[in-house]
Amino acid sequence: MRVIVVGDSGTKDAVIAAPFTDPSTPILFVKKDEIPGSVRDELRRLLPTEILVFGGTARVSDAIVAVLGQLAPVTRIAGASVFSTAIQASQTLHPIEPPIEPPIDPPADAVIIPAGVHSGYTVAALPGVTYWGEPGAVLDGNGDTRSTYTGSADGVTIDNVEIRNYTNPNQTGAIHLTGNDLTVKRCDIHHNLGVGVKLDYSDRSRILDCNIHHQHQLGISLRGVGGLVEGNEIAFNNWLKEVSWGWEAGGTKFWSTTDLTVRDNYSHDNHGPGLWTDFNHTGTLYEDNRVEDNAGPGIFHEISYSAVIRNNQIRRNGEDGGWLWNAGIQVASSQDVEIYGNVLEGNWNGVSLSQQNRGSGNQGEWLTRNCTVHDNTVDGGKSGVVQDVGSDGVFNANNRWYGNTYDSGHRFAWNNQWGDSDWWRQYHPQDGV
Repeated sequence: MRVIVVGDSGTKDAVIAAPFTDPSTPILFVKKDEIPGSVRDELRRLLPTEILVFGGTARVSDAIVAVLGQLAPVTRIAGASVFSTAIQASQTLHPIEPPIEPPIDPPADAVIIPAGVHSGYTVAALPGVTYWGEPGAVLDGNGDTRSTYTGSADGVTIDNVEIRNYTNPNQTGAIHLTGNDLTVKRCDIHHNLGVGVKLDYSDRSRILDCNIHHQHQLGISLRGVGGLVEGNEIAFNNWLKEVSWGWEAGGTKFWSTTDLTVRDNYSHDNHGPGLWTDFNHTGTLYEDNRVEDNAGPGIFHEISYSAVIRNNQIRRNGEDGGWLWNAGIQVASSQDVEIYGNVLEGNWNGVSLSQQNRGSGNQGEWLTRNCTVHDNTVDGGKSGVVQDVGSDGVFNANNRWYGNTYDSGHRFAWNNQWGDSDWWRQYHPQDGV
């Protein structure tokens, strides 16, 4: 069992520690130079296998750490500030594998970023230029630089750099570019304040084979036509729960795209949705992604149009949620969506289609219609169709379910009612058989 220990004057340390706990992880308070008797008794009762001490020697002395070390291995997590303590905690407890090593030779016309740490590095990107990092090239915002690559330019490529500690505000990116044919690949982007990568009004742009983790708000934001997001690990974004994900936080939030492909990504442990398309998307393809342990829905397609969601592995998403919220796959006020070949296990809810009064977009009213859910395996939660618009239209809108496999206790929503599998098959006779 892991036990967390903080000094009784270290309230902020306790707040930092909280995201690294689950409901069964105790947080115990000690004095700087004393372990109260009640805490000693609790430690003996718990028999910890690991003790994490949050805070420096001003909070918990080395002598107390030595005493705790007689009970279990101890790791102290402390930095010069609350911000740096949070960074150390995430690096220690949420390790992320580095990106793939680049080829030895950079492109002939590349701007070379030498190995080593480059503090306060910020560049107005130039059209057609590749910024190529030697192995070990680090761009460090030092907690006082707003962004690294910025501006409006076409054909920019950023390849194989580590980008960390930039203070870009919420809704802005540590990499924040506008333009077409942009590429960000093989980068390790972490511990930035707002969004890791934001490509805005950007057609045919790509985010490939990156590790994008521990942003304080959001991993990826992209808007445009023909985008490709492939082969990335997107993890632990908004891990301190500083931003309400219902506003905009978590793994990704794509905005108003056409023909977006999101393929072969591993999105996990984000406080918010794992993968999220919101507002006027058409021609979206989600395929072969692994989406696990996110606080919000696994894959969320909202107030949009056509999409295919296929062959994804979606597990343990959604911390809680009434109605049919926080599903492994959640489609909200969107039409012409086909969902098939997915494996969903242990999500708060299974597959959810919902209709609300959300208005209209660039292809008409946002309605949940012409959606097909077939040949998925769904284990855990509830599935079906719900509405809160005072109309039964969504149940007569060609939303079809067939060929899916469910756990034996699965519950279903349809026609403003809830029921078991036998009841469900009155409406969808080829489903769950």
